Amino acid sequence: MGYPLPIQRRRRRRRRTILLIATLVVVVLAALILRFVTQRQAVSDYLEAAREVAFTYAGLGVRANTLVAGLEGADRSSLLEVLTNTAAEANEASDTYHAFAVPSDAKTQDGFLSVAVESWRTGLVGFDEGVKAVLEDPSDPIGIQSLDASFLNFRVGDRAYLLFLESIPDLDDNTEARPYPEVEFLPLELEGRFDAPLIAERLQALEDLVAYHDLALSDLAFDPVPTGEREGQIEIPFSATLDLSVIVVNRGNEPESDVTVRLRLIEGSDVVVDERSETIVALEPGEAIAVAFPDLAVRPGQFYEAVLTVDLQIDDDPTSNRLSQVFFRNDSA
Repeated sequence: MGYPLPIQRRRRRRRRTILLIATLVVVVLAALILRFVTQRQAVSDYLEAAREVAFTYAGLGVRANTLVAGLEGADRSSLLEVLTNTAAEANEASDTYHAFAVPSDAKTQDGFLSVAVESWRTGLVGFDEGVKAVLEDPSDPIGIQSLDASFLNFRVGDRAYLLFLESIPDLDDNTEARPYPEVEFLPLELEGRFDAPLIAERLQALEDLVAYHDLALSDLAFDPVPTGEREGQIEIPFSATLDLSVIVVNRGNEPESDVTVRLRLIEGSDVVVDERSETIVALEPGEAIAVAFPDLAVRPGQFYEAVLTVDLQIDDDPTSNRLSQVFFRNDSA
């Protein structure tokens, strides 16, 4: 009569053991499934990041090719702007890609693409520096050396990207639904176009690409405005204050910075009664800006000469850097 109890206990223990094992199996399977799903999502995110950086550099490659092909139709300011922006976009795209967490399954693909991205980025930055160096000083060999190095980087990047494309099917079995762009900075049929000495010669032959610095003063104006003449000079009516403004124009093809505009106010023929200066932080090619000198130190009933100059270390037309105007300040009567 006392035997059934231990048997029932053993059966209960066996059921608990089986239940525990089953629970562990479910937990392990769930963990494996979660890990698998997480890894696949990480791979999918990486593939999307890889596609994005590839498409960015595909566009930059087309831009570089178009720029080289159209050098004869370029002007200096536009060319320099395109070069600067292209190098900046290349750096930004590279930083974005390298900041992405690469899953362990994609290490091989990332190795190839990282080489491609870094080579293209370095090539575009070197291309920017090389063209600018040639324009700045054609006799300095650093320009051609930078161009040569940039084209070599383009070739390395193109080759590394081909290896990346060849390795993608090992990671992504759905490449047809998620295609990658063709990226070739130096296509074989255009090898002759990317010749550093030839590009340097083309750059040097274009007058529009030669640096030209020229600031000019124009449109000197008074407030209040002149209302007549006195002894052949403009006459300004009496008022509580007298303001002067002048327009500064960048007629060159280079941006200028920290430009100083000076005013000397001379009473009679030789007495300087006021001297001032204003600084223009930046002035782009073709841009004009008004510079004001308010509350001039003048007295009624006197002749004055306002002499304005703009300072530029190198100016190809210094005759436009000075502007003067003699005027008579009317009295209250």
